[in-house]
Amino acid sequence: MADNRYRAVVAMLDDPLNRAAVTRELLRRGKLKMIPPAIPVVQGKDNRGWVFVTLREAIRNGAPATFTLSDLSRVDQEALVFTDDTNWFVALVNDGGTEMGPFATAKVALAEATAYLKGEKFTILAETPWDPDDVSDYPVKL
Repeated sequence: MADNRYRAVVAMLDDPLNRAAVTRELLRRGKLKMIPPAIPVVQGKDNRGWVFVTLREAIRNGAPATFTLSDLSRVDQEALVFTDDTNWFVALVNDGGTEMGPFATAKVALAEATAYLKGEKFTILAETPWDPDDVSDYPVKL
């Protein structure tokens, strides 16, 4: 079942006056720097890291519970936490591919990625406020 919050907002926006007010407020607030929480990247049963997808990606395709390594080439990312089987690194995908690390543990690398994104004024959502049903029922073309 779809998230009630998302469906309530969709219904509210059916009124043109509400839609105009929300549009104005979004423009007043400026660029949206929001992203979903980190999504695990897996290979089989092994954790291979996390990916912070862009809000655009989450709007277009949702935010699945996990990604596989092979999915990453098709996913619009802000940051990627990954391992070389010895150390952990952070790739800042939209910052020219800059890498941070090495870090001794996955926990430290994820914390560093999170701190960097927050330092860049990103709001990391506690969860994505739409589910797969919403993505299919209310498709967005960007």
